[in-house]
Amino acid sequence: MKYFTTILMCTFLLLSACTPLGEEPSYADQRLQQFSTSEELTAFLQEHQQQASNSGRAISAVFYTGAMEQPLDSGAPTALKATQTESSSSARYSQTNVQVEGVDEADIVKNDGKYIYTLTQNKVVLVDAYPPATATITATIDIPGQPRDLFINNNKLIVFTDLYPGYYTLGGVTRSLAEDTEAPVAKIAAPGFAPPHYDSPKTGVLIYDTTNKEDPQVIANYTVDGSYYQSRMIGNYVYIIAQHGAFYGGGPVPLPALRSEGDIIMESPVAYFDNWEPQIVFNSIASFNVQDVDDVNLQTFMLGYANTLYVSQDNIYIAYQKEVPYAYYRQDQENRFTKIIIPLLPDDIQKTMYRLLANKEDFAVIQQKMYETLEAYYNKLPPDERSELQQQIDKALQDYELKLQEERMKTIIHRLSLDNGLVTYENKGEVKGSLLNQFSLDEYETNLRVATTSYLYDGRGQLIFNNVYILDNDLDLLGDLEQIAPDERIYSTRFIGDRLYMVTFKQVDPLFVIDLSDTSEPKILGQLKIPGFSNYLHPYDENHILGLGQDTVEEQGRALTGGLKIALFDVSDVNNPKERAKLIIGKRGTYSEAFTDHKAFLFDSDRKLVIFPVSETKDASWEHVWQGVYVLRIKPDIGFNILGKITHGTYDPQKPYDTYSTQVRRALYIEDILYTVSPKKIKMNDLDDLQTEHKTIVLPYEQPDYGYAAY
Repeated sequence: MKYFTTILMCTFLLLSACTPLGEEPSYADQRLQQFSTSEELTAFLQEHQQQASNSGRAISAVFYTGAMEQPLDSGAPTALKATQTESSSSARYSQTNVQVEGVDEADIVKNDGKYIYTLTQNKVVLVDAYPPATATITATIDIPGQPRDLFINNNKLIVFTDLYPGYYTLGGVTRSLAEDTEAPVAKIAAPGFAPPHYDSPKTGVLIYDTTNKEDPQVIANYTVDGSYYQSRMIGNYVYIIAQHGAFYGGGPVPLPALRSEGDIIMESPVAYFDNWEPQIVFNSIASFNVQDVDDVNLQTFMLGYANTLYVSQDNIYIAYQKEVPYAYYRQDQENRFTKIIIPLLPDDIQKTMYRLLANKEDFAVIQQKMYETLEAYYNKLPPDERSELQQQIDKALQDYELKLQEERMKTIIHRLSLDNGLVTYENKGEVKGSLLNQFSLDEYETNLRVATTSYLYDGRGQLIFNNVYILDNDLDLLGDLEQIAPDERIYSTRFIGDRLYMVTFKQVDPLFVIDLSDTSEPKILGQLKIPGFSNYLHPYDENHILGLGQDTVEEQGRALTGGLKIALFDVSDVNNPKERAKLIIGKRGTYSEAFTDHKAFLFDSDRKLVIFPVSETKDASWEHVWQGVYVLRIKPDIGFNILGKITHGTYDPQKPYDTYSTQVRRALYIEDILYTVSPKKIKMNDLDDLQTEHKTIVLPYEQPDYGYAAY
């Protein structure tokens, strides 16, 4: 009796907060709408915030970014070779490892076959890098704020930097507004002085003409409202996304703007869906033609907090986790009783309950009558029928809760088309589960393929499984494959042609080969189960895939991470994939930046070289002993051969050796020279004999004062 009484009490508490029976709350208008003035935007946000306060949930103003990924061939990615599109140099050289061919991704280091452009602290350093015998720094540019990434395009250098509220920049020196009574000329476009109640961060976009490598000239500087999120370059057009929280702070909320030299040159209307979400964010997409700096555009979309970005040559896809409105939960509470519990009762009791719910009496009176009716019914049941009813209610509520969780725990995907700098909103869709990173999305023949992991909970604990969805150009569902690898989550994915290679993990590392050729019915072709898991997958050739991740060891029935593992998978027989070769580096705790940032991974398909940074440990104590890059040669019939290791620091167990300044973060090559780049140095080694070091360039890195000696 105690169990059933608890159910009844909880039911009535839930019902007391419900909307009247039969009134389905309207959560949102799903048509794209637009604010064209600051007054319209301010009024909406003020009302939105008041509704949030009334529902007991506060709106979060999001000012930070930083995807796990992070971190965006309109068909399959391939193992890319270097091209010479960015320089008159005829040299053979590497370029940034990107997801989609023809869609460049900004990074901390770029090269054009002769010059290296690298960020170190608040500076961009230009290095005449090839040939190494005459290598030298040609120019150093102070960048205001916090530089994030850069692009190069022929003789143009594009730099993105974060500028924070309440500060302006003078000749590379950041000061508080309170420090000066007169605002001198800023080196970058001034962020503008918004009222103190609404002062968003800004992203600076600096474009330099580097024709004279010893004296680069600023030809344009812009600021975009919001913190820098990500950027892409397609041809001569750069697309940058900046994000900042959409909230009402007590005064006018200005329309997002694009500024040049401190002057507003464009204000963007704000496109939005009238959805209630705890985190609503301005996603401002600015485009710049780097060869015609007057060709600029700005579009702003007020959406949820985007944490995944994928960009093809024709579209931008912005994705984030679905947030349901508070009214949804109120209706859910009512449905638990009216649609789940009442149908399990006899017909006469059901009729009594529905009649009471439709009654216009005081709700407290209705509650009492419902309680008395249910209690009387329950007390008349024999013990075995009581137990059966309890089990039926338990199962029905668990099934209902799982169904609701699947509906709530969805990913929202928005598609925006690209056309020579113009960004147009097209449509949106939903899929069950959550994305891992940008490699969870792929556009192929106008369709979008998506891989997700679902996390659900019931009375037995957590339920985890994985899904694959194929959406058409309108982001409507074409086909799906759900509940793959129960109790495991996705660790990496790679779409190549009409296949998906997917790694999940719990105790062992299953590599799944999934056929996507039938868009209405994706299917698993084969799988391989081996110890460890891959955090990043990279195409080697048409029959082989490289996987970089971690080894695992089993201790007392648990899988514990071991050293870094790189493996070569043979997928020539899609029904029976094999691990053709593997190499384990270091012990537990050994890590590579390439686990979470694919731009740190370098693959030379002609030389069969794989190069990536490693922070190495020596034993289970996780004591770091070495940091640098490993240079491997890989051939399917031979395996991995370590050609060499290059470090920028030395190891002394008594001293903090692994300082940030000497952490090698990127590697690149020009002809037969390997360049390794840390904040402090660029080393040049011969690819034919890595022991031969041609030269080291010391970068203008200033050691921060942490209060102790640095080594």
